[in-house]
Amino acid sequence: MEANPYVMLVDALAGGAPADALVLGKVLSPEPLRVLAEGNTLGPERLLLNAALKKDYEIPAEIRDPKGDLSIQTACSYSSHSAMTVTGGAVDECRLIRRKPDYKAGDLLLLLPIEGRQRYIAICRVVTP
Repeated sequence: MEANPYVMLVDALAGGAPADALVLGKVLSPEPLRVLAEGNTLGPERLLLNAALKKDYEIPAEIRDPKGDLSIQTACSYSSHSAMTVTGGAVDECRLIRRKPDYKAGDLLLLLPIEGRQRYIAICRVVTP
């Protein structure tokens, strides 16, 4: 039975997993996504992505303006709208914010190998401070 990748991630972060439990991959091309990791080129068929890394990732957002001060929350409690126009008065809208992945060729991704290192979960983009 294959180990649960999320348990492996927790173990790695807690220091209980082998040093190679997490690996860095270098983005060769963002679309289609191709990553160089452990000497192998990984295409879309060998990668699982954190939802925030996917093309056209959508983030639901509630925007409310009861007193003239705009505030944004990250969860919608009612149906979503694709566009919003403010011409005056109070704002009370819910919409989806679409974003493209912000990685490009040469960027590094943190990868969790699974299925005997045949597939990898791309967890996040890694940057230098």
